[in-house]
Amino acid sequence: MITLSLCMIIKDEELVLDRCLKSIYDAVDEIIIVDTGSTDNSKNICKNYTENIYDYIWNDDFSAARNFSFEKATKDYILWLDADEIIDEENKEKLLNLKQVLSLDIDVVTMHTCMNIDECNNPQITMVRNRIVKREDNFKWIGFVHEYIEASGNVYDSDICIIHDKVKPVSDRNLKIYKKKVEENKEQIMFSKFLATIKTDVPVQLDMDALKKEEPDEEELRRLFEMLEFRTLIDRVIKTEKKAPSSPTAQPDLFGLFAQED
Repeated sequence: MITLSLCMIIKDEELVLDRCLKSIYDAVDEIIIVDTGSTDNSKNICKNYTENIYDYIWNDDFSAARNFSFEKATKDYILWLDADEIIDEENKEKLLNLKQVLSLDIDVVTMHTCMNIDECNNPQITMVRNRIVKREDNFKWIGFVHEYIEASGNVYDSDICIIHDKVKPVSDRNLKIYKKKVEENKEQIMFSKFLATIKTDVPVQLDMDALKKEEPDEEELRRLFEMLEFRTLIDRVIKTEKKAPSSPTAQPDLFGLFAQED
């Protein structure tokens, strides 16, 4: 049987943390919590489930924080969750069964993420993401916002579903990060392709040209940002010295494939 570390990054998540950890704690062998500056009761809640709680100075880069959390893991494989995600009993049983049978030659396990649950308990959006990775492969997170794991190798596509149930209202945190990055690299914006497995009953229309303007209108940015959070989850990445990943991702990840430069 493989062993499994749960790695999470958090900040001020007291409304959802206990719900999340209670749903998963008995299916993993280790819990790693990286706190990026909580001022509420988040860390005390985590202490009920683990002693592995680390402080991290926030630097407007989600990938850096997640990579730090992965560095603290010690088990065979790493599972990541967000604080506003849960796994129900049916899918937890599937995860426990997977731990029993998963071969150590598997590098990546994909799972379904179910979002925007309606009144009939049906998800409006379902996407497939790399959720479990082999620790010794040392895969890295990429992207300062809407980050993804740059993973490759042998992939096991599971039917396990993680429920993403946002409770807190959307803040302007990500918008501020985007604007800061745009100011740092005004003419070096790249956009990712919309290639994940995604199903929605709500048609999505994005005026991506609004982001290409030299001085984008703030209301246009805010509208795009809100649609990004709730519907498309398209990653917008600032070009760095490193261009598109040289090794293919194991799974066509929504956040992982870059478009050509304009």
